[in-house]
Order: sequence, then C-alpha cells, then structure tokens
Amino acid sequence: MQTLPLVLSTLEHPVLRTRTESHRNLLELVVSNRFSDLPQEVRGRVKVLLAGHATIGERELALFPAVEFIQTVGSGYNHIDVAAAEHHQVLVAHNPGHNAQAVAEHALMATLYFLRRMGELHNLVLAGRFSERASLMGRGIRDAHGVTLGIWGMGYIGQTLVKLVSPLGMNLLYSQRRRRLDLEELWQMRYVCPTDLLRSVDVLVMTLPLTPETRHILGKEQLALMKQDAVVINVGRGELIDTRALIDALTSEEIYAAALDVFETEPLPEKNPLLTVPDTVRSRLLLSPHVAGATNQALAAMVGGALDNVVRFLEGRPVQNLLTASLKIS
Repeated sequence: MQTLPLVLSTLEHPVLRTRTESHRNLLELVVSNRFSDLPQEVRGRVKVLLAGHATIGERELALFPAVEFIQTVGSGYNHIDVAAAEHHQVLVAHNPGHNAQAVAEHALMATLYFLRRMGELHNLVLAGRFSERASLMGRGIRDAHGVTLGIWGMGYIGQTLVKLVSPLGMNLLYSQRRRRLDLEELWQMRYVCPTDLLRSVDVLVMTLPLTPETRHILGKEQLALMKQDAVVINVGRGELIDTRALIDALTSEEIYAAALDVFETEPLPEKNPLLTVPDTVRSRLLLSPHVAGATNQALAAMVGGALDNVVRFLEGRPVQNLLTASLKIS
C-alpha cells in the first residue's frame, strides 16, 4: 500500500477536515501544535507543515527531517524563520488577502468607535454621570464625513478599507514605498509622504508588514507630529509601534486614542504597561487579542486557501505567494 505524504497542521478547523477528505488520495493529515510530543516515526514522515501561529525555526526544522514545504495559514510570516527554511531547502509560502475584509471591518469599527468617543461615553453612563453628556456633545463627537483617514500600507487590507469607507465621505490619504496611481484615480485618494500623512490625519490606520525598516516606524518623534485629537489604529504588526512612546503620547494627550489588535509581544504579558494605564487613558484605548482577521468567514477562507496551496505543491503545480524565491519545486 502506497504511503501518502503527511501534512502536519498546527491548528484545527472544520474546513480543514472537510477539504482534506476530498483529497484523501493525495495526502494524510495530522493535527498537533506540540511537535515534540509526536512520535519520531510520525515526525520523520511529515512532508508539509501547515503553520498557524506556531513558531518554526532551526529547532523545529530539526524535528522534521523530511519536510519540504511550509505553508502559513495567515498572511503574516514573522513566526517562520524563512532564512533557516531556505538553508534547509524547504519552500515557504504565505497566504495573504483572505482575511482582508474582516481586518478592514475591524479598522472601520475602531474608527467609528473613537470618532463617537464611545469609550468615554460608555464609562460616563456606567458611572451614573449621564447628565454630563453635554461636555462631549457637538465638537467632541464627530461624523465620519469630512474626517481625514490615512492608511499606512495599501495592500489587501488597505484597499478593502478604502472600499468600505468610500461612501462615508472621508478625505483619503495613503503612504507606502510604492505609489499606486491606479488606486488614486479609482478611489480619489491622495498619496503623501509619511511625515505629511502623520501631520494631516484625524485617523491613522497602520497595515504595514513588519520588516527591519518598519519596526517602530511610529515612535516618539512621529507621534509628536500628529494632531491632538488623532486616533491611531494598528491592525498590521505590533512592532510597528513603539508601545512606550504610544502610552506616553496618550497619557500626555498628544494624541486622543489608539486601537490595537496586535502587540510587540504576544500573548500580552500580565505586566505590560498597556494594562496598567490610568482610567482616563483606558477609556481611550481599544485592545483586542489579535483577532481582527479571525471571523468565522475569514478563518474558513484562510484555511481553504492555505490547503489549496498545499495541494498545488503535492501535485507538482506552481506554488502561490512563495517567500523562498531562490528555491524551486523539484
């Protein structure tokens, strides 16, 4: 009896089981995120790693001597040591775009939340201070119409966000390394340099990937350029922002608010300073545990898309979104 290639997935999802069943003549599936607990004979048969958030570096690669392909479930791949994989002649591919709608909706939700100052209003009602609402009415609460939204990184998420907000009448700015004249014409956006972006926006949405150049791209100096009532929303990568500088800017009211779905260290440590800010700052923070792209529909699409690429690899067809460009499928 022919032994099928073994695919090890670090996450469980109904779509994974259903789709794998339709390829039962092509692959065998094992689900586990505890690599060292797997029997050596199983680890020795793994040809493909389907990686959720599990870290995969030299140590993990040593556990799987037969692995030839690593496929991420999400678009991010900072948890994969691509250089180490390439050194071991292991292909790596990521899976961008499938959760763009979910992440863009999250960014829009956070935008409206802070334009309407919902954190402060929520606390006001809970504290029995309903009658003080007049202090926040009028100028303190804003419509989306006429507000300047800046998007730092115009990839799948940024483009989807533009589609969502375009009916709201916002002024749209964006910045990234490569200018997109086609998108500017299509959505009436304006391209600006990062400095002008920071100085101009009422709401800044960060969707950049994490690279050595983008780490702490928003720090003390950059935050000082922003308006006092500006909102920062990060749905990209946690290390894009200097967390300490952000907390200082919020505490000193250099900026108004921040929504963070991603953090420099995940899971967020119990003693992280974001968790110990004063109540006056807490009402201007919206924190979520890296779930902006984890809706039911998005997860199903991500798992399906990742498995489709695994099937391409096993069938010898061209792999999409390859990160190890110097390696070729044998």
